[in-house]
Amino acid sequence: MKIVQLIPELHEGGVERGVIELSREMVKHGHESIVISNGGKLVVQLQKDGSSHIQLDVCSKNILTAPWRIFKLYQTLKALKPDIVHVRSRVPAWMAYLANQCLHIPFITTVHGFNSVSSYSRIMSQGEQVICVSNAIKHYIQKHYNTPLQKITVIPRGIDLEKFNPNHLDASFIQGFKHQFHLEDRCVISTVGRITQLKDLETFIEAIAMLKEDFPNVIGLIVGGVREDKQNYFASLQSLVESLNISKHIHFCGSSDKVAEIYSLSDVVVSSSKKPESFGRSVAEAIALNTPVVATGHGGVLDIICEGIHGYFTKIGDAKDLAEKIIKAKELHFDGYAYISQNFSLKQMVDVTLNVYQKVLQPTLCHINLSAKYGGAEKNFVDTCNELTNHSFTMIAIVPQNTEYRERFSPLVNVIELSNSTSRHNPFLKRSLLNIIKKYRPAIVHSHSAKATELIYSIHQDLGTFKHFATKHNDRKGSIFNKVQYPIAVSGVVAHSIKKDNVAIVFNGLTYKQPQPLIKSDVFTLLCVGRLDPIKQFDKLIDVMPHLPFTCKLIIAGVGPQKEALQEQITKLNLNDKVELIGFVEDIPSLMASIDLLVVNSKSEGFSYTILEGLFYAPALISTPVGIAKEALIPDMIFQEDDLREKILDVKNHYEAYQSQQLLLREKALASYTTTAATEQLVSLYRSVL
Repeated sequence: MKIVQLIPELHEGGVERGVIELSREMVKHGHESIVISNGGKLVVQLQKDGSSHIQLDVCSKNILTAPWRIFKLYQTLKALKPDIVHVRSRVPAWMAYLANQCLHIPFITTVHGFNSVSSYSRIMSQGEQVICVSNAIKHYIQKHYNTPLQKITVIPRGIDLEKFNPNHLDASFIQGFKHQFHLEDRCVISTVGRITQLKDLETFIEAIAMLKEDFPNVIGLIVGGVREDKQNYFASLQSLVESLNISKHIHFCGSSDKVAEIYSLSDVVVSSSKKPESFGRSVAEAIALNTPVVATGHGGVLDIICEGIHGYFTKIGDAKDLAEKIIKAKELHFDGYAYISQNFSLKQMVDVTLNVYQKVLQPTLCHINLSAKYGGAEKNFVDTCNELTNHSFTMIAIVPQNTEYRERFSPLVNVIELSNSTSRHNPFLKRSLLNIIKKYRPAIVHSHSAKATELIYSIHQDLGTFKHFATKHNDRKGSIFNKVQYPIAVSGVVAHSIKKDNVAIVFNGLTYKQPQPLIKSDVFTLLCVGRLDPIKQFDKLIDVMPHLPFTCKLIIAGVGPQKEALQEQITKLNLNDKVELIGFVEDIPSLMASIDLLVVNSKSEGFSYTILEGLFYAPALISTPVGIAKEALIPDMIFQEDDLREKILDVKNHYEAYQSQQLLLREKALASYTTTAATEQLVSLYRSVL
């Protein structure tokens, strides 16, 4: 892979060190690493480790110069042709996002901090994949930007266990540093990081002043550089030290590239930040060197410190509490190197980051269904999307707002709800779909039903950047399926309604669920399942009930517009004690297992989930020749509409034979008609065109 990372500058800092380390490891893994920044002292190290550096001003917030700088970045990326663009800060993120509009390079963001909530900061949540350096950051962007869970990966900053290894320290530096700052036989309390107000070094200094009273040998080390714009703050810290009369107990050591050695020689390391740290690299590094830590109890450090084992949490701005926690922490002993190795290693960070890169490079599948109701076709749509997450695809599902099935999707499916009306006459609907497709750049768009297929067919004609599959779920009219690139039918009956040579038949599948034991009635019980709609012909079955010469009852499970008419029919025929409308049932497997005969009396079905569910769970089953009946059932189980009464009588008279036939067919169904089998067939079709 060719990976481009963008960062404002390459000076001192945790984010910058993370870029240097990741770049080095990418080169070791055989990838080409390029960093674009405005330069800095770490460029030399970057290039020494085998990465390339391109100096561009991706740092300035000057709006007047932004267009020209974005154009320069566009030219650079166009020439480089990278596989991945990975941005780590807001200014370069905006520049790369705009420069990438015509290039369509996979775009990844890493959120390193608790940026102010604004449209400006939102860009960091707009990557195709979003990396968060801690769970605290993850919760922050989910709360404020509603970032989809399936886009987010938490990758703590990895600790370089070669550098931060108790056995790989520079002993001569430690000896010289101790001598320089007179640290022999002293209790050394350190804080490491750039000198800035957010580090709340005032509280650290005040805590050292308090500790001095009981521990006169205490020394506080403030290790970190001072930027030009922080000189006044640095002067105020020096004045505070003077006013507290602790000049012999506080040393400002400046920046150092030997922080591992400084952690190691310290008795306690402190992170007293006012603002939550996105991760808390200094805390993790110190623990790796078996040095106890005390940190303010917020942000990413909550993921790192096991309180009472590696250190303690302190209150923000409370010097007294900090001093007390330092006293407790310096008594702790632990194997921090093993802990960090298992949980926060550089290798783990690199491996998971590479997984994110591979994920964003894998093909994106987009399935679309514009029906808000939940029926057989919608069940297939949801189950297929969920199952496809087990394959090497990034999965997107486009649905209307407020569907009956939104909560049935796996969290791994990126569900996009259309805010527009899904009427085919809505002039803005096509534009919304076009924008989604342009944004996510799917390799395949798979539409379900005629309305969605008409819209995607039109977009495909205009755009042509994806392969178009379309599934027809019924045998009714739908001439659009005669035109689409790759039509799919859910049964042979449906396939015959499509006038195209390359129609593929992919049966819908089910995932077997163990039925729960229900009390079975002593009365022979018939069951019908489906939407209460005239096409299901439940009324004809109700008409037959008075003419069956044996004791029986009928259960009808489902909801729909025909409910009132069916109830009136039941009452009129005085069948309230024999026929029951029980409404929607979630646990169909248990219901089917508890009856004697499942009856499918539909006039028309494209597939018929009820037939498939009956094969999985019902003791016996008969059906009109609809959907998959001719493909999945034997002739004795199929009847014509006018023969309903006779077929029920035949089943009653030869019940054991029908049960035996059902058992044989069940074995075949469980092998052939599963969601997994259907999805594997789909994946094979997808792979054949990619």
